[in-house]
Amino acid sequence: MNIGQIAGLIAAIAFAVLVIAIVVVLISINQTIRILKKHIEPIASDADQITATTKSLLNDLTSKVERLDPVVQATADLGSTVSHFTDKINKKKTEVVGKKAKAWKMVNNLTDSALKSGVIFSAGEAVFNRFKKSRAKKKG
Repeated sequence: MNIGQIAGLIAAIAFAVLVIAIVVVLISINQTIRILKKHIEPIASDADQITATTKSLLNDLTSKVERLDPVVQATADLGSTVSHFTDKINKKKTEVVGKKAKAWKMVNNLTDSALKSGVIFSAGEAVFNRFKKSRAKKKG
């Protein structure tokens, strides 16, 4: 055997060892894949069930939200109406308070004027005289 044949034999042996090592690795990978597949199948099944349940819940929630939309809109409209009504009431209240203050001022001015002119005294005296006459009629 010459050196070329020995080198070829060494290369063939190395190649055979490499092929055997690759086969061993591939068998190990194949076993690992089988184990993973065995463990992943139940997880995938559970994930499918979870997805189906989630889809069902989402559809249910969507239908309930659609039914609530008119209620929410009506509530918003009612809030707007109440706010508008409150604004009008406050405006009227301000007007009434202003008119009341103006009326009291007028009554006070009129009373002051009447007191100054003696009209109230005369009116009071006339009322008192009528009261005395009506009492006298009832007694007699």
